[in-house]
Amino acid sequence: MQNQLWFHATLVAIFIGLYGWYHSITDHALQLDFVARTTANLKLPYMEFSGKLEQSPGDLREHKLIKLSNNLLVMCAKDVDATQAAASLSINIGSLDDPSELNGLAHFLEHMLFMAKKYPDESEYIAFIKKNAGEYNAFTSLHSTTYFFGITNQVLEGTLDRFSRFFIDPLFAPSSVTRELHAVDSEHKGNLQSDLRRAFQLNRALSNTSHPYSYFSTGNLETLRDSSQQRGLDIRNEMIRFYETYYSADIMKLAVVGNHSIEQLVEWSVAKFSDIKSKGNTKPQVIGQPLTSDVMGKVVHYQTLSNIYLLSLEFGLPEFKAQYKTRPDLYLELLFKRQTPGSLFHYLKQKGWAADINTDTLSQDMDGFNMFEIEINMTPDGLKHYNNIIRAVFEYLRVLVAYGPQKLFYDEISAVTELNFRFYETPGVVNWVLDRSQRCHNPHIVPEHYLSAGNGVLDFNYKDVADFMTHLHPQNYRVFLGAQNHSDVEFTTTEKYFGTPYRVDTLPLNLTDETIMDWTEQYRFHLPTPNSFIPKSTKVIGKIVPPTDVALAPSLLYRTDAYELWFKQDDQFARPHGYIRVEIAYAQTAPLSFDRAAAQLLDKYVAIILDGELYNAKVAGMDYSVSFLTTKVDIEVSGFSAKLQNLVDAILHRLKTLNIEDHIFQDSLTQMRQNYQNKRNRQPFQQLQRIEHPHFNLAYVWSFETLEQQLANITIDSLQRLVTSAFERTYAKIIVSGNYYESDAVDTARNVQQILDSQPLSADKQVHGRVVAIEPGHYIHRTQMSDASSLNGASL
Repeated sequence: MQNQLWFHATLVAIFIGLYGWYHSITDHALQLDFVARTTANLKLPYMEFSGKLEQSPGDLREHKLIKLSNNLLVMCAKDVDATQAAASLSINIGSLDDPSELNGLAHFLEHMLFMAKKYPDESEYIAFIKKNAGEYNAFTSLHSTTYFFGITNQVLEGTLDRFSRFFIDPLFAPSSVTRELHAVDSEHKGNLQSDLRRAFQLNRALSNTSHPYSYFSTGNLETLRDSSQQRGLDIRNEMIRFYETYYSADIMKLAVVGNHSIEQLVEWSVAKFSDIKSKGNTKPQVIGQPLTSDVMGKVVHYQTLSNIYLLSLEFGLPEFKAQYKTRPDLYLELLFKRQTPGSLFHYLKQKGWAADINTDTLSQDMDGFNMFEIEINMTPDGLKHYNNIIRAVFEYLRVLVAYGPQKLFYDEISAVTELNFRFYETPGVVNWVLDRSQRCHNPHIVPEHYLSAGNGVLDFNYKDVADFMTHLHPQNYRVFLGAQNHSDVEFTTTEKYFGTPYRVDTLPLNLTDETIMDWTEQYRFHLPTPNSFIPKSTKVIGKIVPPTDVALAPSLLYRTDAYELWFKQDDQFARPHGYIRVEIAYAQTAPLSFDRAAAQLLDKYVAIILDGELYNAKVAGMDYSVSFLTTKVDIEVSGFSAKLQNLVDAILHRLKTLNIEDHIFQDSLTQMRQNYQNKRNRQPFQQLQRIEHPHFNLAYVWSFETLEQQLANITIDSLQRLVTSAFERTYAKIIVSGNYYESDAVDTARNVQQILDSQPLSADKQVHGRVVAIEPGHYIHRTQMSDASSLNGASL
């Protein structure tokens, strides 16, 4: 076994050598963009990027990109308004770099790294963070491991000192080994009820077993403690060996933000982190593709815990990190999620086979390979016709390839990303350091883009999109079908770590050869029409006023017997954004559980309709929510202000003219039953969140079981009566805020009243929420998990 580990280390050394050759070239180019500097106080050497960082005009932070003497890249940001400081260090080593004999070793190392010889007390770092109202955590992904904290500005230097020592002189206390092994094992057990985790692990387990993608990345006692003991290895020594081999400053990225001067942040970064060892580029090159020919052309039926119906088509891709400015995957995402006539989504909705479509890649920063997934959330009828859905997917792809990449749709994406970049909304300090430290592992990103990568404007590249689509063909995919119950399918195997029952079969020939392209349906796919919600104007109306003059609340403009209108113009941000809310109360007696269930069913029905019809609004940088409650309809829209009023009008018109159709009604019923059942199967801590929020303290709240039982009593006619009656007598509360004039708010209110065209609802007919008085005392609420085999519990 020792020889096997020696062989593994030898291969790693070879891969590092090959990978390092490429990076030595790019590193040499990077050196030309950096100039020598010394810190102001301690006169410590470092290199500063001499070029111009691509920065949004809306980003008011001051930034500096520096490289330490050990080749560690650091992005420092001064934010005078930040009430908290933060730092994140990400290393380009993750679970793909685990030894085959010790799955989860990178994750175990992450758990063991929170102590250093300079601060040997096991709880010192945690106690310091908590004492200063901070937060900390770490996580291991496929290709990186990231450590971060958020803390009060006053103690940033002390926190950086403690944080940096993890990577300079880690303690790896023997007394912590058993505890952290059990912590890793407990983390895995906490994921056992997650369908997302179960599907991901099954996907990996059924990949090329000689590829590290097939490993079990979380790890548990079996893969770490037991596996090392069986091989005569000491798990702590192997973990230290892993650290000494891979944890090099050369493949680390650090981001630091606070309200201190940029010179001070640079000084602390250089002083605290320059002692991390430089070992060269230790990142192993991932060789080969996990989706080899022997695992493709298969259909995998697997059992889910939740009542869902998932179809996933998975295609093998080469690495496409170099395309970070063109992102061909986003082009496909836009066209697959559109539900306009002629689209795949529109066809599947008409058939009653699909509720949602998503596309995804593993990560744009994967090394050596990638995957493209088309995931379809099916209806029960869709599961019966999954082979027809697959045929429709490939026919749609054939049409997209025949049209060729269209700049029009890239322009839509770019228009919104350009606006988001120009009117940049500063993220929280923790989110910012996490994003910057992880994104800059991509060796293709030039230093000018270290600040804007992932946020900047996308470029259209015909060849990149065309090349991407060449991999989406019938000889380069496999299928995963997930459901609680599969008719006529007998599971033959159980996945090792999550216990997921599954069965693997070869796809029929007519789903893998050219006959799949023989489309016999009358439906004809075509490209969508241009997106009418893309904003044309970005004129900013309001002006920023001194903090003492900021209006703290909206003003009441009008109150009539039919509506009230509130307005507040933006006087703080000077951005072309807006927010409109229309709360429509309708006549209702004290609601019963039937009314609540009917309102939630109607809520689902409306969501199914609007998610397709208004997807273009979301692409255009707007968001909306429509909630049918037992006593009111709540509409909220936000985003770029130019077209928000159009969005409100579109929603109200759709609600007023809504006719309940049988196939969508049945689809809504199915989804609501699934929803109630899945909520009962959620992890214990998620179920307790329902209690933590004031559900126990409010009247008119019922259990999921009660609401599910009421679904059987709801008919198309009763749902149609609810829609019709809801708009007969109404009282609307309207608030308009953001990048608007007062006259815009008046126009919005006028449009709302014209579309509603209803009689006023008097105040005595409006039903308001009621709070339940709980007498002082001690109360215990116990809930039994619906899955008796669950190993998890929670208390609040």
